[in-house]
Amino acid sequence: MLTYALIKEGAVVNTIVADADFVATIASEWDHIEPAGDAGIGWSWDGGTFTPPVVAPVDPGPPAVPQVCTPAQGLVALFVLKQITEDDVKAAIAGISDPAARYTANIGLSRATEWRRDSETMQVMATLLSLSEEDLDELFTFAVTVNV
Repeated sequence: MLTYALIKEGAVVNTIVADADFVATIASEWDHIEPAGDAGIGWSWDGGTFTPPVVAPVDPGPPAVPQVCTPAQGLVALFVLKQITEDDVKAAIAGISDPAARYTANIGLSRATEWRRDSETMQVMATLLSLSEEDLDELFTFAVTVNV
């Protein structure tokens, strides 16, 4: 028993494991039947050699925007990209009218171990600092590269 490639129009469309007698009974249904070796479905046949299919490279698309950074990374990124200082951030927080939201933002600035891109506080701060969604993407993308 051998593995045979069933070939139509120069391409392997199937493989079977069979003996020569069975192959003889189906030969008229195919352009060619050849012992497959390593060839598989999708391979080309030029009358003497099998060629594997060409696999087009997959475009992975743009890298995902990081969703988390440390406050230190975020503050450096804010300054490098937008010239926004820690004092500017503190002033923006002081301008939050809701005491609970202001307190949460203060804790986020002074005690958080990470800033989350999708947090409500980050969205409030972005608005107060006039940062667009694209600005936030750029901020987090840059921030994760900062070593402090």
